[in-house]
Amino acid sequence: MSTRDADESKMMDDYKDLAEFLSKDQPTTNVLHFLHEAEILHDQDRLRWMLKQALSKKNICVVRNLAKLQLPCLYHFDEEKKAIEAAFDANFPAACEVFFAHFDIGRSSLADVETHYMLALELGHLETVRRFLEHEPRLEMSSLVSPVRIAVKNFHAEVLELLLKHDCPVNYRDPATGDWLLHTICRQLAGYVEPKKFQPMLKTLRVLLTNEWMARHVLVVRCHSGMTPILHLLDRRDIKHKETLRNQLLALKELVQANKAVVKHRHNVTHETALHYACDESRFAYFPKNEEGAEIVKYLLRHGADPNALDQYNKSPLEDACCSLNPRTVKALLQGGARTHPEHGLRFQFGYFSGQRRARRLLPTWEVTQNLMSIVSMLKKEVNYRLEGPQYLSILGFLNDWDLEIEDEDLHGPPESIYKFFIRHWPNTEIDPSWEKFLHPILGEYRAMLSHGIYQDRALKTFYDNLITETLDKYEESTFVTSEEFSEQLKHEWDLAERTPLVAGVTVRHIVSSRPERLKESLLLLSPRRVWRKTLWSLQFREKFPILHKVVLGQINRCAIADYTRSSALMVLLRITRDSLPILAGNMIVKKLGVQDMMNLCAAQLLPANSVAGSPRDYEYEQFVQLLDLMNIEPKF
Repeated sequence: MSTRDADESKMMDDYKDLAEFLSKDQPTTNVLHFLHEAEILHDQDRLRWMLKQALSKKNICVVRNLAKLQLPCLYHFDEEKKAIEAAFDANFPAACEVFFAHFDIGRSSLADVETHYMLALELGHLETVRRFLEHEPRLEMSSLVSPVRIAVKNFHAEVLELLLKHDCPVNYRDPATGDWLLHTICRQLAGYVEPKKFQPMLKTLRVLLTNEWMARHVLVVRCHSGMTPILHLLDRRDIKHKETLRNQLLALKELVQANKAVVKHRHNVTHETALHYACDESRFAYFPKNEEGAEIVKYLLRHGADPNALDQYNKSPLEDACCSLNPRTVKALLQGGARTHPEHGLRFQFGYFSGQRRARRLLPTWEVTQNLMSIVSMLKKEVNYRLEGPQYLSILGFLNDWDLEIEDEDLHGPPESIYKFFIRHWPNTEIDPSWEKFLHPILGEYRAMLSHGIYQDRALKTFYDNLITETLDKYEESTFVTSEEFSEQLKHEWDLAERTPLVAGVTVRHIVSSRPERLKESLLLLSPRRVWRKTLWSLQFREKFPILHKVVLGQINRCAIADYTRSSALMVLLRITRDSLPILAGNMIVKKLGVQDMMNLCAAQLLPANSVAGSPRDYEYEQFVQLLDLMNIEPKF
């Protein structure tokens, strides 16, 4: 064994003995005596090694007892790092607290004082920071990083409050982004915040706003990107949890209470207002029944936000809300006095959702369709605004191109019925040439699928045949020729569908080609619990059949009669105004459902076992009776 190895082994033995002795707090005299007996009291290298071991093993008793000695050799961890810096790097705040307690401000150099002061700020040691502020006036140095910035960055609200009481400067500004401290914390609150961190962040924001200069000046100042703090707060790019929106509402209230003028702030370049940002929900994950987003809009409107403000592209908050698929926000704006600006119109553009597609986020099919129908109906009822053909086509293109999710617990109409609804209700029957970029790819792809015999539903096939025939009368046949890539992919999927079983005896091609009534019998017979649905809704299935997966889901929904008894389908029909639309939609649902099946369901509801208070079928029964009344059908049960 070499001499170095022997020394290392001796140190390990010494450390074990020392750690065992110091495992409980000892008087300083006992520690001195023990180290003297072990002949290591004056061995600086060995003492430092023991301190290093104690920090790495996070043995607070050993650290506390060694610190009591206040030996100069234990102040430095090595030649380049102080002991307290080593404890901080090791994420050992208890050891840092010990070193703070034994630090002598009066006898230390300014560099050592700065080091301990900044670490106390980072860790949020309130009493230590107070001691430094009261005993060391030399801390006001230009070379020192802003103490207020450190407190804000780590969300130490109590420390920040203490710094503001001592008139510490708050005018720190990031030279790269031009962000003041308020911009920084609002930008952080715009994204996902861990639940345990939100309250400290909100309290820090509240304390920062107690500074008059912050509330009156910085709150209205723009950073280099042209945004004020409230715009940073509402610039929601990657929100994945609804709790973030609830948190933003609380933070928004703090900003507005500090300075009500913030609700009228605009982006310096795009001229978007805070209300534009609040209404644009399409840049983050879609949340079903997003009431939180609507509450933010209502709060802004109550405090003076202009619902008719236009940005540099003449886009209004109402247009953002319509394209965000949130009827609650649209309703709040209309009730707040929003107009449709007939000279500009409402452009239904869903480009921002492409980012979610890349992130493989899905939208629930029926709720998206229901929301769009509600928005269209609301615009017509509240402000007498009717969509033009290009707007219907934009919605159609979005629904055709979007990866829509189908969930077992919700009702979803098949994508084909969505297309049929919008195509049949264009205000114009003539096709404007400017719509070609939307319409031709859709019709061309359907034509290619019809040629493979994909659609076997007679009514649906007749509809598409007629639509394509009528369109070909006005355009050359070559207009609808699909790309080679699409044709090859469709042929590949069609061949693969024949070899891919869903359940024993039923392939994917069988699902696509079967008539709904036969398909229902096959699937329920082979798999009564319908466990195969998970396969159809998986990402793997969509990746394997990017073209056919929507056709398959449409077939499944047409044969899954039970899904159409959900109350959400009846509610959306009852929201639509009294014209030909509810009759058409009602007929469509009832035709798929079967009046007799619905009658049987309602009759079963009247049985004593099913008519108890609070039964989930009570509401559906009442809604369906109203639907039959609208359609002039007399229920016979």
